[in-house]
Amino acid sequence: MEKCRNQKTAESFAKTIENNIYYLKETMEQFQEMCRMVTLQRSNPWQFVKDIRKTYKEIQDRITETKAIQQFLLGKYRQYYRGATQRDKEITEFGFIAKTCYFKFEGVLTQLKAKKRIEKKETVPQNTPLSGLTLRQ
Repeated sequence: MEKCRNQKTAESFAKTIENNIYYLKETMEQFQEMCRMVTLQRSNPWQFVKDIRKTYKEIQDRITETKAIQQFLLGKYRQYYRGATQRDKEITEFGFIAKTCYFKFEGVLTQLKAKKRIEKKETVPQNTPLSGLTLRQ
């Protein structure tokens, strides 16, 4: 009876891992496209930037959850769960791709901020009220 319950628990956790991997596959495609859409040439709405950051956090959370479940299964339910190396590679690859896309996205945002700062400096007039005054000697 205990063996059956443990096996069902292990299968349930394995199903959760499969669902997370399916979610990651779907989300990664959207995330990569969203990150590609952020460029220096076009204006990027603040909500769009927030959505990218939120999606990245969700991806990282799912990867962390999946790895934790795998460790739990390998620790407590080792006899009922077979770790798949292909699945492990896939999860690691998702993490790598997400991180790479996100860092490129953050790089573009940093460049945009720098560009705006430069434009602000150019629009500030060089003549200040005190520039015409000379010091008495």
